[in-house]
Amino acid sequence: MLTLQKTDPRFGAVLAEKPEPSIGEGEVLVEVEAVGICGSDIHMYEWTPGYEWVELSLPVVMGHEFSGRVAKLGPGVSGLSEGTPVVVTPGYFCGTCAECQAGRPDACYNKKSIGLTVDGGFARYVSVPARTCIPIGEDLPPHIAALTEPLVVGDRAVQIGTIEPGQDVVVLGPGIIGLATAFIAKRSGAGSVTVVGKSDPLRLGIAKQLGADRVIDLADGGSRLSDHIEERSVERVFEATGFGESITQGLGLLKDYGIMTSIGIHPAPASIDITPFVRRKLQLRGAHGGGRDCWDRVLAMLPDNQNALGAIVTHQIPLSEAIEGFELNRRREACKVVIRPGMG
Repeated sequence: MLTLQKTDPRFGAVLAEKPEPSIGEGEVLVEVEAVGICGSDIHMYEWTPGYEWVELSLPVVMGHEFSGRVAKLGPGVSGLSEGTPVVVTPGYFCGTCAECQAGRPDACYNKKSIGLTVDGGFARYVSVPARTCIPIGEDLPPHIAALTEPLVVGDRAVQIGTIEPGQDVVVLGPGIIGLATAFIAKRSGAGSVTVVGKSDPLRLGIAKQLGADRVIDLADGGSRLSDHIEERSVERVFEATGFGESITQGLGLLKDYGIMTSIGIHPAPASIDITPFVRRKLQLRGAHGGGRDCWDRVLAMLPDNQNALGAIVTHQIPLSEAIEGFELNRRREACKVVIRPGMG
């Protein structure tokens, strides 16, 4: 079968044939129907700093934002049937460590990451533990179901950021995670949501379609956040850019006692002027991934919001064109590119 693999610790990825995977005890074979290109996939493709930890797992089939159908059941699997549509949580968790026992499998001590350290969804078939599969309804289109994982990341960020009704929220970065965070922040009672980007009209336009009250392009009329948003004027800031400057400038937008939640993956350390940070009683929190509660909330809201969220998916292409899909993202000519392995 055709796959997209990261083979070497350098720029790029390769389309390569690989045998259909086998399944063992407690595993299922999933036929992938739709898989999104994620920001972390772009980082792996570009081999930016911060992903050195996956080097020992190469070569690996990439892709972790996917939906599909159960094609085959391994020994000992119950609760799933062949043909069941599913989404897949992107981590192998052990179920026995302290974090798993506490209901936090996304923090599992023995976790393996689908598409990063074990083979993922840029393929027609992928083998995964049955416990990572969540059944979904027949009426949810595969490309919408494939948005579940990034929406889960946004849901967790909003959960960590503890938005209170009526608060003003700024989201830095209009990538898929920023858009997901903005969408869920608005649904969670934020008084206003502002999404900030730079020279990114496509994704800023989609932010507006998703309900953002204001979008700001830093390429227009000043490159600093304070040129567009008054300092010390908002209660919550979410950083989804991966640039250290966004941390320092974003903290300046917060009112005293304000909270910044960082979701971006940073290739270099960020600098913080700690004295005003302390004196103004600010908080900086980190959010990553999401627990089963986040998956359940997102899957519950997807059916009624699929038309609005469909604006995020700007391209659906076959697996054979996956490299061009990555380049579309890198040129900012796409928002979410979804690969359809079954597409001719």
